[in-house]
Amino acid sequence: MKGLVTVAETAIPASVAYNEAATAQLPVHRLKRRDRGVTPSDTMHELIWELVPSLSGVYAGGYEDGAPATPSEGEE
Repeated sequence: MKGLVTVAETAIPASVAYNEAATAQLPVHRLKRRDRGVTPSDTMHELIWELVPSLSGVYAGGYEDGAPATPSEGEE
């Protein structure tokens, strides 16, 4: 696992993007787009789902499984 930092089961790549994002004071998923491998956004979602299992499948912004969450009956 050279070049990787492991937090629980989620592997966070030792990517320059994380340092650049910190320097720019931006969330890494706003700075780095997919060029190869797993996106920083995917990594952050996997990490939060591991740490808070009740949020599994819920994406930032209220999206579930990559699509906007639809309100349940009576929840509008």
